[in-house]
Amino acid sequence: VAGVCADIFGAAVSAALAWVSWAFVSDSREFGDTLLGNIPAWWLQSIMPVAFALIALRFLMQAIKWLRGGPIPESPL
Repeated sequence: VAGVCADIFGAAVSAALAWVSWAFVSDSREFGDTLLGNIPAWWLQSIMPVAFALIALRFLMQAIKWLRGGPIPESPL
């Protein structure tokens, strides 16, 4: 039960961070921020919402595996 709760909480936090970072990137695009000269900042910042969404998806998939009772492979690290 603790593993499922931790994974669902991690998914919720990661999804919230994805949402907030999406708003940040949208604002950066709207204001026309630039980095390293003429590169639009949102091009470089767009990795944040993508990464947080993938992290949330991973947590959610792991919670579903816990609920189905399937084995969760150990991390090699």
